[in-house]
Amino acid sequence: MSQPAQNSAPAPASPTAPPTGRSLVVLAAPAGGPLAGIREALQDWSAIGLVGEYLWVEPGAGPADRGLLVTDGEVSPTTVEDVLATRRLDRIRLCILVPVVTAAEAASTQPIAPDVIAPDVEDRFAERVTLARGPATVDRLRCIVTRTDAAAGSAQVAREGWHNVVISPEDAAGPGLGMRMLSSTDDAIEIGPPAAAVLAGLTGLWAGIGAAPLDDQAILPGNTVRVARGYYRRLDADTVQQAVRGDVFSMRAGLPRPRTGTGQAATVEDVPAATTAMAQQLWTKHRSVLRGPRVEPPPSSAAKVGPLHAVRMLFGFIWATVRNAPMNWYRTMLNKVASKTASAVQSGVFGREPSAYEVVVRGVRPDGSPADWRELAAASGQLEDAFVESGQLSQPARADLGPLWQDYVGAALTLADAGDRGTQAGLPPITVGTDLGVIRRPADIAPGPDTRLDPDGLVPALHPADVLGSYTVEQRLSGARDLSGDRTLSRLRDWKARWQHSFVGRVGARLGKAVLDTQTEVRTLVEALAQAADLSEIEDETRRRQRKLAKLMRIFLVVFVVLEVILFVLRGLDVIDWSVVAFAGVGVLIAWLIGSFILFVRNQQALFSELNRRREIGSQAEANRQNLAYATRDLRRLTEAYDQFLAWSRVLGVLLAEPFGHDADARDDAASQTDGLPLSVRIGNAETDPAVVAEAVERARRQLFGAGWLTSGRQAPWLRVLADAPSRLGPRAMDLRDDPQRMFAEGSDQESLLLAWADDLERSGIGATGGDWYWSRIADGLNNSELSRQLVARVRVDGTVQDWVDFAANTDAATVAALRDGQQTLSPEIFGAEARVAGRHRIAQHWFTETNRGLSRIAVLIQLTDGLPVFELGLVEDAAGQQQQWQPPSADSVF
Repeated sequence: MSQPAQNSAPAPASPTAPPTGRSLVVLAAPAGGPLAGIREALQDWSAIGLVGEYLWVEPGAGPADRGLLVTDGEVSPTTVEDVLATRRLDRIRLCILVPVVTAAEAASTQPIAPDVIAPDVEDRFAERVTLARGPATVDRLRCIVTRTDAAAGSAQVAREGWHNVVISPEDAAGPGLGMRMLSSTDDAIEIGPPAAAVLAGLTGLWAGIGAAPLDDQAILPGNTVRVARGYYRRLDADTVQQAVRGDVFSMRAGLPRPRTGTGQAATVEDVPAATTAMAQQLWTKHRSVLRGPRVEPPPSSAAKVGPLHAVRMLFGFIWATVRNAPMNWYRTMLNKVASKTASAVQSGVFGREPSAYEVVVRGVRPDGSPADWRELAAASGQLEDAFVESGQLSQPARADLGPLWQDYVGAALTLADAGDRGTQAGLPPITVGTDLGVIRRPADIAPGPDTRLDPDGLVPALHPADVLGSYTVEQRLSGARDLSGDRTLSRLRDWKARWQHSFVGRVGARLGKAVLDTQTEVRTLVEALAQAADLSEIEDETRRRQRKLAKLMRIFLVVFVVLEVILFVLRGLDVIDWSVVAFAGVGVLIAWLIGSFILFVRNQQALFSELNRRREIGSQAEANRQNLAYATRDLRRLTEAYDQFLAWSRVLGVLLAEPFGHDADARDDAASQTDGLPLSVRIGNAETDPAVVAEAVERARRQLFGAGWLTSGRQAPWLRVLADAPSRLGPRAMDLRDDPQRMFAEGSDQESLLLAWADDLERSGIGATGGDWYWSRIADGLNNSELSRQLVARVRVDGTVQDWVDFAANTDAATVAALRDGQQTLSPEIFGAEARVAGRHRIAQHWFTETNRGLSRIAVLIQLTDGLPVFELGLVEDAAGQQQQWQPPSADSVF
């Protein structure tokens, strides 16, 4: 941990990277006896997460022994061979525990040590571990657990070929502070915690550390021992971190004002104007994508009837009058130019889909109630298919709406972070004066899931973006005309008014209006075709006029025939000659033809006008047929686009409400339980100072939120949410793994990945993965600043608050560095007189490691002496015999 600053808070230290190898600690101890307290202490600490997994073994004289694998406080009976055979390990730390806790007087009277593992058993057990180790490195360590005034008796303190370490019988809060000497005792409960604390440091058992001071160190030659003591500190700053992180990432107070070239973006006060302007820009850019072509009928002029055609019509009419069927002739003339197009559309398309006709044209369901937009989408699809099957439309080519949705998302994000994503494309950021502007309230851009209309028996759970859905519900409620319906209608209208100014509401209104306008266009075209297919019957006035004309034409014909007969009669009576008959007959014929022609033409002006009108109707009907097909396809495209729009609006609502995901509550770490811990082990929780937290939050937000922060960098919130979609959707989203941008091209059918993704985001939220990445960098910045010292300046330990200096007690990185230059010593109680004079109890190695998790820290300090011959310890009574066995270390030995 760090050197305390003048304000008594810790200075940051570089975190020690945890070892990449996999290791296992094997503790071998006598069955029962005074060391049982160590086993109990370690198991309790394992349950609260202080120490990692370990194997406790009680070797026996035979091939089998009792083993207990302890993981998170859970104990599983096993053997060392079973554990090593099922794991791939890089390092095994084998530690033999040797108790030397009995008073010298009592130890001298015991011929054998019943609570000590015999040397041959130690060797056999170490050999078994070595044979079963696989590729792992085995570190052999013997830890002598002792007390002051204790004697080894028959126990062998040091053995050649092992790291022999004596745990100093002292307990202190930190190096250089007052200490409590541990006197001789056989009480396992009293022996356990102090010895377990040093043992955990020597074997790398402390959770989050994973390294040990004797890793890769050479074993000292002969019966050489070291004396060690250790300290452990754990600072839990999760509460402080959660307070800082929660306020940095939270949007409860509104979206941040990002940094821009001129300082900070301004807050948009006129939200409706800003959202309307951006929606209009988006709609103007992409309107053509949602509307297909239309055709106009060719210009027509009144067709003039030529003389020959008029003569043919005249004789046709005369013949009809002779047969007394002038009206049949009239109908025949009209039907020659009547439109067949409208009848084909009526029977070939709408006749096949009567229910679709009801929905699309009349806007009602079979029961007469208003049809909603989803039913309109299905019906328009059926009609389009009918047009295709009848040959009046080609097979549909799916419109690529990906650019539309990319711009839609980009426009929403621009309103939120003032990023310049579309200036050249016609979607620039909103400006407030000369500054870029942002809308601070996320729901003013895209309301989140919590803004849905609460459903009841009359209305479903509507999203604020669903303009068409609320329109249909409003229509239904307007026709209910009861008190309950009126109340619900009032609630619906209040809810609509609350969210209609949002950006998604503005875009939805335009898209919804396009759907309704296209439906109206389809209805108008259908009505026009229906009129063309069912031309009105001949009017009574026309009938009367045709009958009068027919009567006159018959009179003219009778007069002509009578005159011709008279001429032939007069010739028969020789009144006139043939020349007069011929000349007069031709004159009568010509007069009859001219008179009939003039009478016919003057009285058939209405016929000629009707013929021209019907020609125009036929031309218009053909154009209407084509336009109806195009409009039906547009209606289908618009309803599909509307469904996609709702999905993207839901995605945006989740994103803007929690761009960095939902943070978990500050964890209640069980390791804060400190009952029964020795003085050398201290666990504390950093106290939250609101003023310091506010300062840290403001600094972090200034660093994090620049213009365009939602898409700046590969780990930006929006890019991470989009990239996370394949993992949410599973194997069927495999194509998205290489290119998440393909999501913009997703449709709205039942297999749509877009709809499934929107559902999952609303159900599960974004997740804190993206926030974790950003927080790790924010935490790094805090660790390297003076502010981190202030954030953890006060620590709560056992219900009391103390300064950092008192909590760390010289176990932080800076202080340890200073200790290396000092003259730290262990308690001289277990050293012989010559060793004390020679300064053998002086600390030679300060092994310190620290891991950081944000502001939370774990630090372990192990202090060891140089190697010394075992006879220099006061634990050994037969110093002369031990001295004869001891060999001085060679020059190549590593200490």
